[in-house]
This record gives sequence, C-alpha cells and structure tokens, in this order.
Amino acid sequence: MNGYVHFADFNADELKMLLTHLFQANDDLIVRRVDAIEFLAFALDQAGALIADWEEGQIFSDKAELRWKRKNDGWTCLLLSEQSKELLLAGYNELIAKWQAVAGKPFAVVPHFNQSDRGFLLWGTRPDADQWWETRIPRPLHYPRPSKGRNSSTPQLTYQLYSDGEDKETVRWVRLLKLTEVKQDAIN
Repeated sequence: MNGYVHFADFNADELKMLLTHLFQANDDLIVRRVDAIEFLAFALDQAGALIADWEEGQIFSDKAELRWKRKNDGWTCLLLSEQSKELLLAGYNELIAKWQAVAGKPFAVVPHFNQSDRGFLLWGTRPDADQWWETRIPRPLHYPRPSKGRNSSTPQLTYQLYSDGEDKETVRWVRLLKLTEVKQDAIN
C-alpha cells in the first residue's frame, strides 16, 4: 500500500474548504497555539473558528490527516493519505493543482505486526469523569472520547507509518481509539 504526502499554501477559505470536504463531524483534531493545546472532536460548523483562533492544528481520520500552520497571511499545509490527492479532492481541481509531492515517489505504508503495535499511548493514567491526570503535567487532560470509569485503559492513537525505504519516515495519525476498544484489544 502507498502513502502520499503533499504540501501547499492556502488562504483561510481554502483551508476551511479542505477541512469540511475531507473530514466529518467527530473526527479527531489537535489544535495548538503558544498558550494552549486542545484535543477535540471536529465540528463542521466550527471550521472557520478553528482557523481564526489557533496557530496550527492537525485533523485525522481513517481517510487522511491534514496538518496546518499559520504563515504570514495564510497557512502551510501537509496532507497525508493512502489515497491520491486526485481521489481525495475529486471535483476540487483548483485545490488539487496547489499540492506538491514531498518526495518523488509515494511512501510505502509499513504494516503492523500485531494489535499492540498499532498505537501510541497518550498521557494520563487516572481517569476521573471526562479528564485524565498525569503527575508530570499540572492540569487535567481532556480527550474527545469519554472514559468508562476508573478501570479504563489509557487512551491510544492509532497510526500508519510511512517509509521511503531508505532514511525518511513519518507517522500519519488515524484516530483516537475509544477507551473501551483499547481495553478490548488488551483482552484479545
């Protein structure tokens, strides 16, 4: 399987169009600025506010990951997917034309060997309502999937590893596992 990585610069309207075309409500989203970072569930009607309020972000789903960072009066974006840009953005020719490939050929998607290899554990070990606590971080952590009580497993992000077969690798986030899914995978 191939992994495609492209970059481009967009204005606010184009970035909003990308967000609302490529992603659905409740896809996983991380936004950052100097004074804050949030892990959220995406709301389609909030796409414009996200762009205006946050300096950078990334949204991911089973279909793709889009990363963006404010640059002067626009945004530099990175698109990662196992689907080509033409397939992902069918009908949006003006957006397709802006994307440039990061490498001369697609990356190979490195397969996972077992279920436990498919995710990164997130911070937090003590769930309390909808927040997690970590002694090294002096504030509660919030993830967009609710915990199921004190016996819930640590939240986990699934990913795809892209490799050029030589010296370049990158990770494409796929989704935050529901906490009950993590616990169920540990049982199997």
